[in-house]
Amino acid sequence: MIYLVTAGSGFIGSYVVRDLVMQGHDVVCFQRSGITPLLQELVPPEKLGNVKIAKGNIKDFESLSSAIKQYEIKNIIHLAASMQPESEDNVPQAIQTTVVGTNNVLEAARTLNLNRVVWGGSNTCLGQLGKIVGSNVLDDKIDAYAPPDFYAATKGLCDFMIKHYIKKYGMDIIALRLPRTYGPGKYSGGGIAFTDFIKNVALGNPVTITGADTSWGYLYVEDASEVLIKAAQVRSTVTKVFNPYDGRYHSGWELAEIIHEINPEVKVTIEPGKGKYDFPSLDLTPCARELGFTARYPLKEGVRAFVNAFRKKNNLPPL
Repeated sequence: MIYLVTAGSGFIGSYVVRDLVMQGHDVVCFQRSGITPLLQELVPPEKLGNVKIAKGNIKDFESLSSAIKQYEIKNIIHLAASMQPESEDNVPQAIQTTVVGTNNVLEAARTLNLNRVVWGGSNTCLGQLGKIVGSNVLDDKIDAYAPPDFYAATKGLCDFMIKHYIKKYGMDIIALRLPRTYGPGKYSGGGIAFTDFIKNVALGNPVTITGADTSWGYLYVEDASEVLIKAAQVRSTVTKVFNPYDGRYHSGWELAEIIHEINPEVKVTIEPGKGKYDFPSLDLTPCARELGFTARYPLKEGVRAFVNAFRKKNNLPPL
């Protein structure tokens, strides 16, 4: 089978492409650039021939639809989006890339009769929803959003737009609201600060955790790739919007405890405070029941793997 992955040589996309070609599939990466160092690092040389680059801009419907026709695509994993802090700094660009780009994918899928679209969204669209609805909210019952910034707002609009296309046109679309996704290769967007944080932990440098009273959901990139591919390959689902994470929200205080356990030599400074997000608790049952997905990397294991990836690159023993 041939899959088209938008932003296929980006952070998450590179892992998705690697795992698809390792399964024996061909992949077309639709993006503005060629093969990136991360994609080249992850995909074995003997498998790079299974990866094609269709250069184009997600904002351009014609170039997207042309690539779909050229490679006879029937399944798309859509990951292209404007990241933080660019979304705040350049609102027109964020609208064009995230919102118009996602609509282009949906329209192409509708008009060209594609089988399945999987969208890599973000749980940031829920924002302050935890304060509004309380702690127990089911995955498929959330139709309210409380985005605290423009990035989250674009993700919320795409989330709503996908539900519209499912309801109005009966399209087979699965949306995944990914939480803070981290791991080797994350060098862009808002998550780069967490990458620098983990690098310092790996090297034994002092670190500071700000806003420690805010709790986050985390997803290690290996798990993110797995759940995206499962969503692309599952026969059908009753639930259309899933919230994959390890089942818990972790505060900065908990993260500090994990860091101390992994590398006791690191000095951790903790600054209390609440951030702009307050996520509701979410039911993970649909992920396990319908997608067959359970995170293999709870936060401690994911952080340890990330730390050891940096240590390996610096010729240090694993922790």
